[in-house]
Amino acid sequence: MPQDFAQAIESWHEFYIMTGTAAATLVGLLFVAVTVNVNLLRGSEGHHRRIWARYTFQNFLYVLLVSLVFVMPDQGPLGLALPLLAMGAFALIGAWRLLRDAQAVPKAPDSDFIRQRMVREALYSGGSYVILLIVSVFLLQGQPQQLYWLAAAVLVLLLVGASSAWRLLVTLVEAGRSDLEES
Repeated sequence: MPQDFAQAIESWHEFYIMTGTAAATLVGLLFVAVTVNVNLLRGSEGHHRRIWARYTFQNFLYVLLVSLVFVMPDQGPLGLALPLLAMGAFALIGAWRLLRDAQAVPKAPDSDFIRQRMVREALYSGGSYVILLIVSVFLLQGQPQQLYWLAAAVLVLLLVGASSAWRLLVTLVEAGRSDLEES
């Protein structure tokens, strides 16, 4: 059984190399976008944008961490499932916090749009983290048959993160444009 488990995990090696690479690249691009627009993230007016940027970063970071766990050599059920369980639990708490923070977005010209985006991202990513937790339980039992569900969850996280990063960048550009028009 342990050899079959290791072979099942090994068959996902290239997939997680690719998702980890994509997540790392997108984290870098997010850093560039935030750095270029850092003045729009400062103060109370930028509070909701900071939360949005932080959560987008966290989604990419969790994809990267899941990928790193999968590419470790000779993974057994405990070595794979326990880190995934811990990540899933922490990430689910983060999704709940994003939902809570979305309700407290202060009034600003872009606040309704940002609130809707934050809620949508919290729900999509929260669902992905629930799948991560469920698959982790199967992995603890030495049953890697559910890994396709985890792959789907990771892909959703990448898509949600990429969409979020793009919309955040567009929102920052529009906010910067309105700041220029006001001055």
